[in-house]
Order: sequence, then C-alpha cells, then structure tokens
Amino acid sequence: MELIWDVRKNWVALTAKALIVGVFFLSLYNLASFSQSADSAVNRSFSPQAEVNLYSLVDTLTDPDAFSRFRESRQSLDTLGAFYSALDDRAELNYLSSFTQNVPVREFAGGDNFDAGYGMPSGVRGPYVDPLSGHEVRDVKSIQMNRDTFDFYQLGLASGDALPWESIDYRSGRVPVLLGSNYQGVYEIGDYLQANLYSKEFTFEVSGFLEPASSMFYKNETNFYLDDYLLVPYPNTLDGFDEADQFFYGILYFAMVNGDITASKDLTADEVLEEISTVSRSTGFSDYSLINVPAYLVQFTLVKRIIQDNHALLVSIQVMLGVAVLGAVAAINIHLSQRRRRRDVVRWTLGHSRAALTETLALSWLLEALLMLTVFLTGIALMPHEAPSLLSGLVAALAVYAALDALHQRYLLGRLLAHPDRMDA
Repeated sequence: MELIWDVRKNWVALTAKALIVGVFFLSLYNLASFSQSADSAVNRSFSPQAEVNLYSLVDTLTDPDAFSRFRESRQSLDTLGAFYSALDDRAELNYLSSFTQNVPVREFAGGDNFDAGYGMPSGVRGPYVDPLSGHEVRDVKSIQMNRDTFDFYQLGLASGDALPWESIDYRSGRVPVLLGSNYQGVYEIGDYLQANLYSKEFTFEVSGFLEPASSMFYKNETNFYLDDYLLVPYPNTLDGFDEADQFFYGILYFAMVNGDITASKDLTADEVLEEISTVSRSTGFSDYSLINVPAYLVQFTLVKRIIQDNHALLVSIQVMLGVAVLGAVAAINIHLSQRRRRRDVVRWTLGHSRAALTETLALSWLLEALLMLTVFLTGIALMPHEAPSLLSGLVAALAVYAALDALHQRYLLGRLLAHPDRMDA
C-alpha cells in the first residue's frame, strides 16, 4: 500500500531518476564500445610494426608493344617471377602485393552490394550471360594479396580456417578463398564458387570469413574496407607455369610485382633502393621504378592521433557527465526524502519501527532499480551494435551504483528519524 502511494505521489521524480541513470549507463556502454573498437583499431592498423615507410614498386613497361613482347617471352616472365620471389625473401623489406581485380562468379548468390560496380560511377551491372562460357555470371568485388599483406594489416578471421599459404597453387585450378564479413549468410564455409580470374577458370573454396570491419591501406585510402570483398590469396612464389597458361601468368606476374614495399624508418630511401637493386642485379629484371608514398605515414600519424584525441575527449566528457549525474541523483533523493517526510514522520510518531520504514524505502528503491535496468537494457537492445563482453562489467557498475544509492537514501531516512521535528530533511 505504501509503495502504491509512493509511486502515485512521486512517479515523475522516480521516472526522471531512472531515465537519467539509465541513459548515463547507456552512454558509458557506448564509450566502452568505442574504446574497445579504438583499441582494436590502434592495435591492428596503427601498431608500432605498421609505423613504417611505404614505397610503391611499379613496372616501367608503359609502351603497349614492349609490354606485349615481354609477356609473350617465357624467359622474360621467368625473370620477373624470380625478381618477385627474391624480393619477397629480403629480410630487410616487407613486400606487400595486393590488387583489386573484379572476378566473374557463376550463379552468384549475393546482392548488389557485392557487385563490382556498386558505389562506382559505372553503376551496378548485375548478372549477365558470359558470351564465352554461356553461363550467367556477376562481376564481384575481389582483392588478391600475398601473405605479407595479410599479416602486415593483421587481418583476422571471424570463423573458418586460416589460408594454407604455403600450398596455394594456381596450376591446380582450385584455390581456397576468404570472404568479407557481409558474405555470412550468403555462403557457408566449404561452399564452392566457380569463377574466372584473368580469363582462367577457377574453383574457389570458401575457407573462412574475415572479421567485421577488416580494412587495410590501399591506393592512398587509409581504411579500405573488405566486408564486401572476395579475398583470393596469391601463391608464395612465382616458380614457373605451363606454356598453355602463359597468357594468364603474364597478367598475374605483373599484377603481383606492382605492389608496396615497407621498410623500417631507420632505412633511408637510398638504402631501400640499394636493396632492390641487389635483387634486380641477381635476377636480371630492371624494368621497375620505386615511388615513395608519404601519404601512408602522414595519414597513419594523423588518423592515429585523431582516434586517440577523440577517445581522451570522450572520456573527459563522460567523467564530467558522471559527476553531473551523481549530483542530479543526490538532488532527486533529497527531493524524494522531503516529499516522503510527512508520511515517514507520522508513521514514526505512531510507533512504526525503523525496520518497517526502511523496508518501505527498500521497496521503492527496488522499483527504481528495476525501472533503471529496464531503461538500460531496452537501450542496449535498440542499439545497432552489440558488445556482449562489456555487459558484465557494466552490470557490475550498475550494482555498485544501486548499492551507493540505497546507502544514500537510507542515510537521508536516518537523518530524518533522528530529527523528526525539523522541517527540512
């Protein structure tokens, strides 16, 4: 009965208190979620090992005739393959080879967001009939990369098996691949995709799915997201091919050689050039140029600083907000104590025990806590992102707050009962 009276008389203050505290803990949840994401981003994309000088290696065969002659020469391609393999083995350098070549996939099960033209000026092409094979295909976003690229950008799996990099062999026509996180629900691990890369037919087997929001530095874009991409691994070495596949390997070799080289900031550009020149002299391939890419280190530094500064600012704001919330809750508790004063004094005068009054207060406090918890959990359920690992810590924080709130309300009641004749609490 006393609880019903309390709710009818003080529902505005009780609701306001629950909303203030519930929304505060929701903002704390958002901050914790952002902190978790920021730490993950800094550790993955901005780790000390990623703070390097980046150079782009490009071939200089810009003349179409010279390029065609080179690709038609088995000896020249073998030289290029040896150059790639030797460069990839240099301990002083890290060779990051990646390229976004769209891949036609037969009877593709995904939607327009995976289409190569999605978000591009050309627009979505959609499914079409391949005039050579007669099969319905769709050009999908795809990126090809070597193991060093995958490891350097610390790309991880949400599910599935790691790629068997050592055994990747294009000559077999069967290659394990990874799919971006948005592919989950479209394909399953173990599914096969019939695809065409550089006019060569492949069977791609889904080995796993990348973590959500996986990204890398690509073509001066700091966060090139891979959620909608089909990731095809490059072979570890370029060590020969069948003559019938020379057209395919002629394109593949150049795609793989045109990549990025990372070097310690302690190495000068001249020292990096000398390392590459050593490889060039030993293999006989010299049709290349090295371009410094200062944008990588500049963007690396700026983005890392922005993330860290924003995080510090948000923490400061959250601390100030927490102080304000504690002040508001204390004020509401005093207000509620004053509104309950006449009832509590009358009951005390009539001989009700301190335990009975405390029990009534505890029921009101329990109602407040349940209302606050409802606001918090409803907000969590409506949020687009989830961070289950954070909930246990926040529930513990809520429990600590609730205990302190109960102690404060009990203190106010005790002060009132000690001086029932005073007009203020």
